[in-house]
Amino acid sequence: MNKRWIVFVVVFFTVIHMDSLKAKGDCEQQVILESVRYSYMDDINVIDINNGLLPANDGNWYYYVDGNIDYNFNDVVENPYGWWYVEHGKVRFDFNGVAQNLYGDWLIKNGKVDFSNSGVLKVKSKSFFRGKCNSYDGWYNFVNGKIKKNKTVAQNVNGWWYVDDNGKVDFLYNGIANNKNGNWVIHNGKVNFNYNGLIYDNGVGYYCKNGRLCEDVTNIINIDGEWYYVIKGIVYNSNDPIVAKNENGWWYVGTNGKVDFNYEGVAQNKNGWWYLKNGKVDFDKKMIFTDPKTGINYNIINGKATIIKQKDEWELPVM
Repeated sequence: MNKRWIVFVVVFFTVIHMDSLKAKGDCEQQVILESVRYSYMDDINVIDINNGLLPANDGNWYYYVDGNIDYNFNDVVENPYGWWYVEHGKVRFDFNGVAQNLYGDWLIKNGKVDFSNSGVLKVKSKSFFRGKCNSYDGWYNFVNGKIKKNKTVAQNVNGWWYVDDNGKVDFLYNGIANNKNGNWVIHNGKVNFNYNGLIYDNGVGYYCKNGRLCEDVTNIINIDGEWYYVIKGIVYNSNDPIVAKNENGWWYVGTNGKVDFNYEGVAQNKNGWWYLKNGKVDFDKKMIFTDPKTGINYNIINGKATIIKQKDEWELPVM
């Protein structure tokens, strides 16, 4: 880089009274005082030697405040050539790891922020930020050189990984996690693309194929010999049972999302109340049915149940 030293003339105007130079009547004489200030410049930038990152005769770069090296300075700061990790006032060109500033945690390569790197990378380093020492040890998710601190599923050459809200891979995590591409089955922190079937996470059942939640499935389906009511890939889970259908009929679904083939009684959906026997709506049934649990009488016509209202007392006819 072609550098050359130049001199900037800084002109200070000082107004003084000089009695010996008074002309007719009082007047003020302006005396110009000159001082010089040195800086260096390259082909593009003029750099202030008093503040910021500057080179020294020993080949290192230091952080200056009012012309003095600030040995208490620890940060990631910018100059015209990039962003640099400064430790105890000195740029650490030998540093490779992660360092922090007010804008986040950054991947540093040879002392400089590497904005070109994205993905899950292994890091083991210690660095200083102001008065604090930070330790990084593990696999972290980087986006444009910065640790992305939110829960997601991110990729590297070894697979797809669950990343916690600190931006770090959690190898102990087992369950469901999502990214912009969908919801995924995680085993020991890694997406298991071979998983097919149900997986439960925090009491919720997820129906997955090839390690991914089947969000396109809403139906009563057979999973490992049991029949479940699945809504956008998630097993029905409610305090109230429901009547749901598939191509084989209308079925009684319990609060655990499973069809109960032993159920006889009434249950409802958005279309009304229905009589079910052996867990299935009997659309041919016409009868009076008394619910053994509630004692309520229902009039059943073509499987649909209507409560038979009873008067508490009879009205006498008017004479």
